[in-house]
Amino acid sequence: MSLVLKFKICESSNCSKLIFSELTGVYNVTTNPGGWFGIYGDPNPQIANATSAILTITPSSGTVYSINLFDTLPTLDKTFEYQLTNEDFGYTTGKKIQDQIITFTYTVIASGVTYTQTIYKALLCNSRCCVDNILKSVDTECNECNDAAMKRYTQARLILDIIESDAECGNISFFNKSLAQLNKICSDTNCKPCNK
Repeated sequence: MSLVLKFKICESSNCSKLIFSELTGVYNVTTNPGGWFGIYGDPNPQIANATSAILTITPSSGTVYSINLFDTLPTLDKTFEYQLTNEDFGYTTGKKIQDQIITFTYTVIASGVTYTQTIYKALLCNSRCCVDNILKSVDTECNECNDAAMKRYTQARLILDIIESDAECGNISFFNKSLAQLNKICSDTNCKPCNK
């Protein structure tokens, strides 16, 4: 078994940054055969022999951004997190990251061999915020008001479910069409931004 890089990307609640978590861990023949070399003559490379660790980010614009993780966090045999701010991939300070599908490629060079892992992450922080805010706008004291508000919420929730399904299946064109529909509902209902 050779080294298998593992990582995940999570969104912050305020839609302005992402968290990269390195999850490769240390080799174990049973529980983690793709982990870094330990102390028992494991078959994978040692972390001490790693010379590079780069995270490449490709948002829907197609522009490629690279983050040097090795210089910042060189202890790759441990689980660690790195905060990616919106500036790391082309947004101005304070601007929220737009909902989209982003490609993340994590590449490590160790003992002269290049190891790569790619994931596709659907960022939906703004859409989830919008749907939550539409639900919060339902006035439980007013039955007449509830019909229109619940109709808007049900429609928005359904579209969000479709967007998540499109992302999971890799249907980028359907994802973008559904996202545009939800954005229209959000703009039509003057959806408040999330400020968590």
